[in-house]
Amino acid sequence: TTMEPTKVATYDALKSAIGGSAEKIVLTADIDMTGEASITVSRNVTLDLAGKQITKTQAKITQDSDFTDQNRMKIFTVSENSTMEIVDSVGTGKIIGKATQGSTLGKATGDTTLTVNGKNAVLKLTGVTVESDYYGVAIWENSKLVADGATIRSVHASAVGLNGMATEGSKNAMLDINGGTYSSEEGPAFFISNTESFKIAEAVVEGPSALDARAGTIELSLIHI
Repeated sequence: TTMEPTKVATYDALKSAIGGSAEKIVLTADIDMTGEASITVSRNVTLDLAGKQITKTQAKITQDSDFTDQNRMKIFTVSENSTMEIVDSVGTGKIIGKATQGSTLGKATGDTTLTVNGKNAVLKLTGVTVESDYYGVAIWENSKLVADGATIRSVHASAVGLNGMATEGSKNAMLDINGGTYSSEEGPAFFISNTESFKIAEAVVEGPSALDARAGTIELSLIHI
């Protein structure tokens, strides 16, 4: 039998539901996570934004001690052997990561709103909008982003970054883009530092440059730049 969706309207309820056993979680109100710790996803779960917004504003970060989980703009981290799918059954929902003027620490200006980090970690974005002042999604070792009809926008960094270092594990970071719009105001929409292969198909890619790919086998089809 399929479990009834768990409905949440607050940060505490969302964190509890993700840490619980609900197969599907549905937002019933906007949630502002500013000042709260990011939420780690360590199992398989689906989150339906249902037209609502999750927002987190980065604190002013000028030194290493400021770069805490509470101060960062990061909302979710998908971890090892886990899959998180984010959908939006209504069509107006968003995940938003905001910067704060005055942050000067390099790590802060390279912050990310969504992170996929761990062997077999998968983030699926289906018809979802992500808006970030820095990276929209950062993908690390042996992890994967699948985006179907998503919209990911960045201001100061890339919409999507495969940021793995040159190690054997990170060479398997994967990117599977099918449709949608991906844009950056100040940099490449996609930054690919190290991976074996990635696919971008039938997508609109906008920015000063569409793609900065430094490694990997590229499969591109019907890209609108």
